[in-house]
Amino acid sequence: MRPDRPPSFLERHKSAYRWGSACAILAIVAAGLFVALPSRESPQRSSESLVDDPSLAPALIQLLSPPADGPEPDPREIVAELVALGPAALPLEIAILCGEFGMPETAPGHGDQPVHAVALEKRHAWLREVLRTLPADDVLEALGNYAEPTTPLDVRLVLARLAGSTPSDAALRTLLGIAGEIPSEHLSRPYVSGQLEDALGACIDHVPGAAEVLGAERERIEPALWPIVARAAAQSRSPRMPNLLVALLGRDAELDRTVLESLARFAERGALLLVEDELVELRRAQEFGDPPIQRAAALVLGRLRDRTSAPTWIGLLTHDDALLAEAARSALHELAGTEVGEEPEAWDAWTAHEDAWWDSAWERLDEQLFSGDAGRAFAAVKEYLEHPAFSREAGAALADAVLDENPAIAGAVVEALPRLGAAHAVPGLVRALERDDALVDTAARSLATLTTLDVPPEARAWREALGLDSAHHD
Repeated sequence: MRPDRPPSFLERHKSAYRWGSACAILAIVAAGLFVALPSRESPQRSSESLVDDPSLAPALIQLLSPPADGPEPDPREIVAELVALGPAALPLEIAILCGEFGMPETAPGHGDQPVHAVALEKRHAWLREVLRTLPADDVLEALGNYAEPTTPLDVRLVLARLAGSTPSDAALRTLLGIAGEIPSEHLSRPYVSGQLEDALGACIDHVPGAAEVLGAERERIEPALWPIVARAAAQSRSPRMPNLLVALLGRDAELDRTVLESLARFAERGALLLVEDELVELRRAQEFGDPPIQRAAALVLGRLRDRTSAPTWIGLLTHDDALLAEAARSALHELAGTEVGEEPEAWDAWTAHEDAWWDSAWERLDEQLFSGDAGRAFAAVKEYLEHPAFSREAGAALADAVLDENPAIAGAVVEALPRLGAAHAVPGLVRALERDDALVDTAARSLATLTTLDVPPEARAWREALGLDSAHHD
């Protein structure tokens, strides 16, 4: 004997649907009489072209079309029974979501009884929940197969949004395949680019290896799609995404501007971990690009306190483009940590003074920091912090001191590192996780704040998350 189980939604209300099974097939044929005429871009599809099992369409239509005079549909029950139809029903469910399969406004088997208002309002929400519940691989395969070379633009955008919201590492490749078939002339339209950017942003945000996927697909992605990808990439929390973005520089002016604007957003909210070769690319854009590109590059390099760029910024203070001159002034202010003045001569004098200080101080500071004397080490840390223009050098020195045997010295160093800025603090804070005392918790909290990442307080886990063990950061 089969064990008792709760009756399904259809079984409990079979009296209300006694004619449903017989009439639903007729409803499929007649559905076009009850819906607005489809647009020229979205021809309607028949159930026979979408599913092989003829019983799936009637069952699905019944679940989505309860009568207005029946009980209020229970969303959880409806979704559960739709999920029970399995992946075989996905093409039909996708067609409904894309507006390519007409659903009746009257309940099958109930004459002219209209469909329950809740079902009319919530059909699409139920179906989207079904797609989130079914195995992601099946959903992505169905979405990819649904997209044909002749698929209308509006339908392709719906497919892109559905792929972008699918919780799977494979979603990004499917989404890129769907978007890659959109003619390039449409990609510059805000209506199109905005929807693709949202879909890609949502997808990139939940795919841990998004930067690696985009890197692997780099040569296959249509050039016109890259600016949209670059804007969406700014939503990523992956520390490796900026490295991918820098690699895109130099293709064309529009993409350069977009890449630099995305990098600026990265720099505003977290660690921007770039190696010297990547900084060289940013400096090149800052020096030889048009004013909008120069401005964007200056904002990024300013956030990084790139002292090498100081002469370029000083030269741009008198540029005819007021916005570019202001970006250069802002970058210098970030580098100095204080206001020096408006005139290039004042900044020339400041940089000369700072360079002279470093030439005379670096050996002394190094000796003090590693002297084992807490008082002298504290003085060295304080002096480093008073000269933010040398945050990079300070970060390297302090990273060696986080493992000092004296916990007081190591504590002062760990507390000081975040004040250097994320780019210069993160390596040292990760190294501090190798300690076996309470400073591990302090370093982990600072890392979480600087990077917005949620990673276990272990040095190896953080190195892997940040890509610090890769050859790229050697």
